[in-house]
Amino acid sequence: MKIKDILIHKGSDVITVSSRASLHEAFCKINETKVGALVVVDEPGQCGGIITERDLMRELYQNTHLQSKQVQEIMTRDVVIGDPCDKIENVMAKMTEGRFRHLPVCKNGILVGIVSIGDVVKAALHQANSQVSQLRDYVTGVADVPAI
Repeated sequence: MKIKDILIHKGSDVITVSSRASLHEAFCKINETKVGALVVVDEPGQCGGIITERDLMRELYQNTHLQSKQVQEIMTRDVVIGDPCDKIENVMAKMTEGRFRHLPVCKNGILVGIVSIGDVVKAALHQANSQVSQLRDYVTGVADVPAI
């Protein structure tokens, strides 16, 4: 299974924010849309960074006034980007190693979607359950066995 398979079911909508938006605006957008991260886009279709709930919570903890800072001051700039053809096993390993939960997906440099670790785990479980079912059918003789 690949990222593009997840995006077919999930959809390719991406909630974005400008790097010049205030942290308060980003906070409101995350809250209103109930997402865990916003992709930072200043040029149409170009991923310039990412800002997450955790980034905003760290700022709140430091008693920063969210109105006085811009997204560009705390966003992650070196974002790991996925490709629609990446296999979910590889994506899961990247996300686990890098300790991040959201992966913007770009095709030919253009933002086409975003997947979360939850999306990837759900797809991996679906794939594993499907394989178990196929093996069970094969072992019990329910599955059609190709003629040799």
